[in-house]
Amino acid sequence: MLKLGENLKRLRIENGLTQEQLAEVFGISPQAVSRWENNSAYPDISLLPVIANYFDITTDELLGVDIERKQQEINKIIEHNASLRSKGKSKESISFLREKIILYPKSADISYQLAVSLYSDLCGRWEKTEETLKEIITLVNKATQLDKGKSYITFAGKQLLCMVYEMQERRDEAYKIAVDMPSVWVSREVLLSHALQGDKELNQRQHNLLTFMDLSINNLHHLSRKMDSPEKSIELLKKAVQLAEILAGDDMKFYSERVFKCYMKIAENNCTLEKADEAVESLELALKYAEMFENRPEKSEYTAFWLKGYFDDRTKATTNTEITLYSYLLQKISEEQFSFLRDKKEYIEFVEKLKDMI
Repeated sequence: MLKLGENLKRLRIENGLTQEQLAEVFGISPQAVSRWENNSAYPDISLLPVIANYFDITTDELLGVDIERKQQEINKIIEHNASLRSKGKSKESISFLREKIILYPKSADISYQLAVSLYSDLCGRWEKTEETLKEIITLVNKATQLDKGKSYITFAGKQLLCMVYEMQERRDEAYKIAVDMPSVWVSREVLLSHALQGDKELNQRQHNLLTFMDLSINNLHHLSRKMDSPEKSIELLKKAVQLAEILAGDDMKFYSERVFKCYMKIAENNCTLEKADEAVESLELALKYAEMFENRPEKSEYTAFWLKGYFDDRTKATTNTEITLYSYLLQKISEEQFSFLRDKKEYIEFVEKLKDMI
């Protein structure tokens, strides 16, 4: 009977039941349950729908019918969705996943990915829609319950919940999630670097280097906003740029976007200080890194010798929006904080050059 024994044992354990307890539910002996799980005997056919109903699954799921085919279909859905996300097509991703979740309502993967796409769309538009935030929470809770700690979804779901709670100013709930998460020192990245060997270990350590660099830049960027003067903020942002230059080399590929945002914030701070030349210079540097990011090949190897063999793959990187960094830059400098530059010749020339690139 296909995978009846294997599935029955898994369901019993997932629901925290002993063979004796399950036997009591169905009015049979514990030995009968043991034989079912070992595939040395099978339940009467009339019991199959009763067992399936108890575990809230179909008889096909209990028997393992088409489970592999179903997972293959879900994998294709996730792969197509990743392609949409890599192009910043959040709205298309949301529509696509809304259709698929109707077909696969018990898929932890699809529920989680829909929550991620909804969150990305909010971030891309810089909007906090309470209705959408509530939907994300519902989807994440559903995904983690279905996942039951079996995959990355459980931990990634908690991370997403924490971010949504922050948006809702529910910081106590966010804290409860965050404080129970593993330390960075017991993360997958750290442990894999000890578990792997040869080229795989090398590749993992390169990945760790760039991941922790990204985390450090992110923290420096956020910390710069907490400074009590624009000068201190600029100093921290320059530290972030220096870190990227040291660890990623001259050809930063994906991480050019991180440096781009640092220079954008430096330009904004220079406007606050009414330093026109420095502000325009920072905008020019922001544009330089925007070009590096937007014009990088579909797949290319990092040029720094310590990153040899490590590749930047645009198809595996996700983005919140289809807007290019050029358009984002033009949009940002039209905001009030850059009004100090509006009548400066160098700024006007910079804007015209930027418009020509869009």
